[in-house]
Formats: sequence, C-alpha cells, structure tokens
Amino acid sequence: MHLTVTKADFRIALSLEEASDPTERSEFYPRKRERCPLKGKVLTVLALGIGISILSLPLWAHHGNAAYDATKQINLKGTVTQFIWANPHCVVLFDATDESGQAVHWMAETENPTTMTNMGWLKSSLKPGDAITIRVITVKNGKPIGRIVWVETPSGQKLPGRLLPTVDDAKQ
Repeated sequence: MHLTVTKADFRIALSLEEASDPTERSEFYPRKRERCPLKGKVLTVLALGIGISILSLPLWAHHGNAAYDATKQINLKGTVTQFIWANPHCVVLFDATDESGQAVHWMAETENPTTMTNMGWLKSSLKPGDAITIRVITVKNGKPIGRIVWVETPSGQKLPGRLLPTVDDAKQ
C-alpha cells in the first residue's frame, strides 16, 4: 500500500484523536521521555551541599592555634583597660610594663562567653582599672598578644582561660 502525504496526515490525525490518553502516541509520534522530578531535586541539593561545604572551609581555619607558641607561657602583672565579653572570644585588654619599665598594651583572648560562664567567669569578672596577674601563651611573632591560661583577679580568685592549656601549668 502506497500512502500519499494527505493520507499520511489523515492517518496521524485520526490516531491522535482516537487516543484517550494524551501521552499515548502513534508510531509516527513516539512517546516523549519524561523527566524524573526527583532527579532534579537531588542534583540541586547535592550542588547546594557542595557549595556550602566549600564556602565554610575558611571557618575551620579560624580555630587554629598556629599563631601561638605553645611552648612559651609568661606571667604578667597589669591593669585592665577593657574586658570584651562577646562571641567568638572574650578579650582582655591590659597594660603591663616590660623589662625596661615601658608600658606595653597587651591583648589576650580566651573562649566564648558560654564556655567562660561554665568555667566560673562573669561579664563583671574584670573591670577597667583592676590590677591582675595573668598567664598567657604568647604569639610566635613577639607581639603583645596572647591566649589566656589563667587570670588572677584583684580578690585573689584564679579564673581559667582555656579548657586545656597546651603546656602543663606546673612546668612554668
């Protein structure tokens, strides 16, 4: 049997009309491939997960102790100039004198306020003008910056500054 173009068109139109389900097609119009909606969602979630992981890598770098010389702890006597009770770390700013008698402005950090509260600290533990004795782990570059091991308040209370000092307190 030989079909002409008009007969072929008529046959196609007739087969499409007869199909009650619009997804049914004749041999001239094969079924369309349908996309799986779950596949797109899985790929989107995967891409977002990878993106967030990559963007959060710098946050891990924040908690390094590479700047500190874990083998060198020093005791200082000084006067508190400011006590910052804030996330991510509480900070004590204080003035101490060096070997030549010159005033040196120190900055010493410790843990976050929640951890500090659990270790006995209060927002009011240190006030500007308080005379303190403090032990710090110094930084490698020699600047007046440190990580608090402990602070002795004017009342004689000794407050820990780190959960686990890297050098045993008894050795220094």
